[in-house]
Amino acid sequence: LSTKKINMASVSGSGAGSASVAGGVLINSIQDTLNSKIINSTFIVDNSAKVTAVEQNKVTTYGGTLSGAGSLGVGGSVVTNKISNIINSYIENSSLNVLANNFLEIPQKDSNDYSDVENFYGLYLLALANEDLTSYVANASGAGTASFSASANFSTFSDEIRSYLKNSNINQNSQASNQSLIIRALAHNNQNMYSGGLAMS
Repeated sequence: LSTKKINMASVSGSGAGSASVAGGVLINSIQDTLNSKIINSTFIVDNSAKVTAVEQNKVTTYGGTLSGAGSLGVGGSVVTNKISNIINSYIENSSLNVLANNFLEIPQKDSNDYSDVENFYGLYLLALANEDLTSYVANASGAGTASFSASANFSTFSDEIRSYLKNSNINQNSQASNQSLIIRALAHNNQNMYSGGLAMS
């Protein structure tokens, strides 16, 4: 499990008697590799079992400028957010017998909240990216003759999420009625972006 909470801000200002220029650039990049795996193993599990790789990010960014001058005022801001993660949950070259004599709690299939759970008996594999991004950009400029204000707000998500079995035997040596298998690879992306500008002359 990897959890991050990031708050970033870029604010600039300028003022002059005749002309003023203010600009700001904010670049935020998150790049993680998260692996949860069982390889080259043989074992028996009395209860239920899970192999999970979960990336949870909550990012808030703020960008803004303020400029003022007697004749010309110019303000501009650029905010760029890039989230690119590799998340893997897998079993390779292994033999597992999960008897599932007791349950474990797993995320509900249709829930965007990792805290919403249900009871499960068996073997559970999960690779999950849960991204929550909020970005604000605002600029203000004022001048007696002319003023200009511009803003740009960019965000990209490019997660690679994999959950799988390869060359493995699961529950081959038991007839336990509770034995189940779920393999999930999920991405929950919530993005809110706000941009604004004000120019007065």
